Amino acid sequence: MAVLEKIRSHSVLLVVVIGIALAGFVIGDLFTSGRTFWSKNERTALSIDGKDVSIEEYSMRLKELEDQAQAQGQQLSDEQRMQLNNQLAQEYISEYALNEVTSKVGLGVSDDELYALLVGKGIAPSPLAAQFFGSADEKQINEI
Repeated sequence: MAVLEKIRSHSVLLVVVIGIALAGFVIGDLFTSGRTFWSKNERTALSIDGKDVSIEEYSMRLKELEDQAQAQGQQLSDEQRMQLNNQLAQEYISEYALNEVTSKVGLGVSDDELYALLVGKGIAPSPLAAQFFGSADEKQINEI
């Protein structure tokens, strides 16, 4: 009974403390949730060297990799999907980070070098290109 009397006598203080707690809860949620007024939209799958990859773009490329694997007659297990996911992440790292570094250093493949690799002028054609394109015909490539 004495406790209830103390609470009644300090009811204003109790209301202020509860109000501060509620305000703190709401403000804390604004700062930590994914969709706030102050933070950018959390639609980023990867961020590599300051460059963001959107979830939509990442999902689309991952779906393409899965479709390619299934087109070869594979049923993908969860482990294989995880491997494709890791492979795609490595491709993005290579694309964004490695390509930037190699271009700064001056490493690259010119159009003439790529043409020579496909057709075989001056150097042997790539076995991978031969596998995909068969024997490369210079006339067909020139038409492209």
